[in-house]
Amino acid sequence: MINEGPSDQDIERFSEETGHCPNCGAEVWDQAEFCPDCGDQIGSNISRYAPIDRDMRNRMFILVIVLIIIGFALITIF
Repeated sequence: MINEGPSDQDIERFSEETGHCPNCGAEVWDQAEFCPDCGDQIGSNISRYAPIDRDMRNRMFILVIVLIIIGFALITIF
């Protein structure tokens, strides 16, 4: 028997039940034990956000914190 992977119907039906491998960022199913791309054992450690989205969110958080610190510094000077 040849494993052809999930059908288009399966992908459509389960598209909301995917996440990303914390090691390589590949898209994986929620119940996957191992990443199909890097082979890392992931268990329940999948990320809901793609690595790019996570990095952008972290950068925006840092930017907001820096702007708040600058704002407090300017308020205390004047």
